[in-house]
Amino acid sequence: MLVGDLVTTKEAAELLRVSPWTVSAWLSQGKLRRVKAGGRTLIAKADP
Repeated sequence: MLVGDLVTTKEAAELLRVSPWTVSAWLSQGKLRRVKAGGRTLIAKADP
């Protein structure tokens, strides 16, 4: 996985056209996988 393949929760929300709160909920529910990098939560663009 390359760094360019990762987005922030805000960027993921914009790409998915949902609120950042929805992305956070999906992360908590396990619907999206998170990558922790230096205290930041990142999400893979191609999350299966």
